Amino acid sequence: MFTSAKHKTKNNKLLKTAAVYLMISLLCIVINKIYAIYAHGVNSASMSNMYLYPLIGGSFIIGILWVFGLNTERIKHFRLYYNLYNSGIALAVVGNMVAGIMYIAGTASPYTIIYYVFSIAFVIAAIVGVLSFFLRKAGS
Repeated sequence: MFTSAKHKTKNNKLLKTAAVYLMISLLCIVINKIYAIYAHGVNSASMSNMYLYPLIGGSFIIGILWVFGLNTERIKHFRLYYNLYNSGIALAVVGNMVAGIMYIAGTASPYTIIYYVFSIAFVIAAIVGVLSFFLRKAGS
């Protein structure tokens, strides 16, 4: 009985994380709409689509983990992988926002690609870390 209650608590944490990502997606939409008011009619695809990272990368993926009942306590160093994944999603959102602001301002920067490179690196590192745990368990 205690184990199932503990498992349910972990699943609730994943559900809360998915809900937070949904709220962040809504915040991205609101920021885009407010910024569009002051952008004098100029619109940026980067800012218009920045809500997709927390929606798909956050809520959808974490929601799938919740549906399948992932027990995060079993995964060694899960907190590290979780933080890497969240940081990757955050970097993607911030990178899109910076690129969108620069586009609306009529300028560009070669440094915005750094956001995407580190975002992809963090997300891949998190996925590889979690998958390596499962592959080690399957091999032993």
